[in-house]
Amino acid sequence: MKALIRPVFVQIFILLLAAHTLFGQEPVKPESVNTTQLEDKIEQLSGQTDTELDYSELVDELLQYIHQPVNVNQASERELRQLQLNDLQISNLTNYIQKFGELTSIYELNLIEGFDSVLVSSLAPFITFRLQPAGAKPTLSNLARYGRHQILTRYQQVLEEQSGFAPVSDSALQLKPNSRYLGGPEKLYLRYGYSFYNKIRFGITMEKDPGEPFWPSADSLKKGFDFYSAHFFYSGDKFLKHLAVGDYHLAFGQGLTMYSSLAFGKSAGAITTRRIAQQVRPNTGANENLFMRGAAVTITPLKNTDLTVFYSDKKVDAGIGATDSLTAETLFISSLQETGYHRTPNELRGKNAIQQTVYGGNLQTRIKMFRLGATAYHTELGADLERREALYNKFDFSGKSLNNFGFDFAAILRSLTLF
Repeated sequence: MKALIRPVFVQIFILLLAAHTLFGQEPVKPESVNTTQLEDKIEQLSGQTDTELDYSELVDELLQYIHQPVNVNQASERELRQLQLNDLQISNLTNYIQKFGELTSIYELNLIEGFDSVLVSSLAPFITFRLQPAGAKPTLSNLARYGRHQILTRYQQVLEEQSGFAPVSDSALQLKPNSRYLGGPEKLYLRYGYSFYNKIRFGITMEKDPGEPFWPSADSLKKGFDFYSAHFFYSGDKFLKHLAVGDYHLAFGQGLTMYSSLAFGKSAGAITTRRIAQQVRPNTGANENLFMRGAAVTITPLKNTDLTVFYSDKKVDAGIGATDSLTAETLFISSLQETGYHRTPNELRGKNAIQQTVYGGNLQTRIKMFRLGATAYHTELGADLERREALYNKFDFSGKSLNNFGFDFAAILRSLTLF
């Protein structure tokens, strides 16, 4: 009975704590938000994939714009893309503002080709038509006064006892050391984030999956969260467009050349077959593999031209094929693991088993309604990847280093988009 009361009590406490979000003083209070619209947006996107994904990062991005909405009259193309608008919608919106002047009401969006009542309703919580407040200039006093702090906590646990947590005898565990998880059944998530009008963001994310050890024990010296992630991100409008330090995401070449975050596939709309995402953005989710770790910067050396250079160096999970008996150095790996689970001695053995270094760049240029991009990057592994040969992986990569090159284009001709 005690074992049941303690998790439930902790869950109630964490839920109460998570219900309170810390805010600095704000010059303009956001309008009341219908949370059902946010839930519908998440449900709509989650319906475009068959896999079970962690949507905490997507929720975080949407929450940023709920509390600090985008002024559609002054929004850049990058900000409009973050609202999931496609090329035709962005082009028609820009032309409408240039022809008739700035919009004054959300209902005016219905007059623009490509915007219907359903789309306008879904955009309502994330946009505004008011001018930027005076406190939006990033000075030290404004950063301290108007910055928004947020703490998110989550506790999950399956109350029914699972086989991986069932007690076993010492002799049985010695024969099968991977038959029981090393940690408890709870899943813990804690994140702190700071945001200043979506221009400056930083934070830290911590997570522990069910079965992973949190407290040190005889089976494991591990203590604390299994996964830590930190980020700093700056977004500007002039020469320096993006600066990401720590953990971040990249999206180039419409998702074919490089796409480091989760992606959505099938959809009822044909236009969504082209992936439209912010090229550089911070990592705020709990996925332990789909991110870059290092630094990335985007500058504008010429008008309508963006240059992004990036560098990432991190350890990733891998299936170890063989090690040197004297130095314990990994000679080769059989696979790259993406589950993020470290619950048994065998899974812990593959944690951060290999070094992965990625560096490269991307060049984007725009000429009226035509855009052209080029991406090149190099990936280096700390040991050779030697997969077990099978028909399904006959053409998969094997080796130690890999070079990727990609070109992409998009053009809008009246009501037609080519890419």
